[in-house]
Amino acid sequence: MDTPATHQIVFQVPSLAEQADPEDTCCTPSPAEAITHGLRRIPGVRRIEVDACCQRVGVEYDPAKTGPAALAQVLEHLGYLGGGTRD
Repeated sequence: MDTPATHQIVFQVPSLAEQADPEDTCCTPSPAEAITHGLRRIPGVRRIEVDACCQRVGVEYDPAKTGPAALAQVLEHLGYLGGGTRD
């Protein structure tokens, strides 16, 4: 996932699987959709991989435009807390 001009971080998100509601598929976005939408709004985010089974969110980003703190802030704002494993 890492390319020369980008960095990668993986966040452990234990609450990812807990917040999925299989009966609410009509109007509410899934946790993966909400996370992807929120992170895509940050300039410099290149790729997002959400794995609910492993409770991880991987992000490839341009370090000249954003960093782990900004990415973590989005996850916190969305209600998903997690520690990151560095680049």
